[in-house]
Amino acid sequence: MKKLVERIVALVMAVSITSCFLCASAALESSRYLDSYSVTVTARSTARIIVNVDVDATGTMDEVGATSIAIYRSADGVDFEYVRSYDYEDYSQLMGSGRYFNEDVITYYGIPGYYYCAEAFVYAGDETGSDTRQGMSNVVQAVS
Repeated sequence: MKKLVERIVALVMAVSITSCFLCASAALESSRYLDSYSVTVTARSTARIIVNVDVDATGTMDEVGATSIAIYRSADGVDFEYVRSYDYEDYSQLMGSGRYFNEDVITYYGIPGYYYCAEAFVYAGDETGSDTRQGMSNVVQAVS
């Protein structure tokens, strides 16, 4: 019985220590400007690849959104190559102003059977400073 109690105590301590490390790691990743962000890719008919970038700031920002979105393609789902990018200077809808969030949707026409993913650099900033982070999407296969 004593061994069982010792094992339970050891397990509880291990879980507690691991939780502390995870909390410390999350604190290092926190931002004064970016609350959360996500990059998702969805495959639609006629080989349409829909890229959705959702950026939430910690409050109202002068600018919030994606500074750039890059599309990558792969024939085997493993080795990806760059095929296209969208920059907020050319696509003004990628960046919002005077808001605490921005959602961007880009449609890219791919090749049926190929795999696609996206990379986005998200941004939030005001007169006190700014922050930029990189986000990667899931991988989808284009359908006809």
